[in-house]
Amino acid sequence: MKDKKYPVLYATNLMGTLYKHCSIHPTVYFNIRLNEDMLKSDEDYQSYMEQIIDECYVNIVNKFTFSQALKVTNNKIPFIIFRGNVDKGMVKQFCRTLLDEVSFSTKASHVADYMMIDTMFMQIGKAPKFYRVNSVGDKLSETDFLSLYGETLESSEKPEDAGWLTTYYDFKRGPAKSEEEQEEIVAW
Repeated sequence: MKDKKYPVLYATNLMGTLYKHCSIHPTVYFNIRLNEDMLKSDEDYQSYMEQIIDECYVNIVNKFTFSQALKVTNNKIPFIIFRGNVDKGMVKQFCRTLLDEVSFSTKASHVADYMMIDTMFMQIGKAPKFYRVNSVGDKLSETDFLSLYGETLESSEKPEDAGWLTTYYDFKRGPAKSEEEQEEIVAW
């Protein structure tokens, strides 16, 4: 019987985490592509999108707290692994919601790269467990994982604001400048 090979995500140290060496977990990759027209016409757009990508990963981790999500970066590519009890359809729907919110906020259509697969989580420099030796695949971030496992998500025709991300208007406006615009802080 041939064992199934799993793509591998590596961590420098697994101490203090809920994840064990050589464990198999659902893993998501989500990246909103830049809109080329906006990139050429608006100088703030690229820095906004960098902030939004970070916010997307934070929101995915915070939304699925019962699944004990963890952001893992390999070769500067972020992934989120889940402990196991995650509804993959809900994760995909939430990523679509975030994509629609970016499209609504920027008033431009966006597409995103999305991938949800099972991966093996290993510690760097530690030998695989004897019962997982034949299941160790290639390092996920060093393969062409999007063409192998990924799909493209498109924003809906009528995107809506769900309130998860910073709006483009608020980003361009920046922090409140005067004391009148700032909220009054009351000490108890």
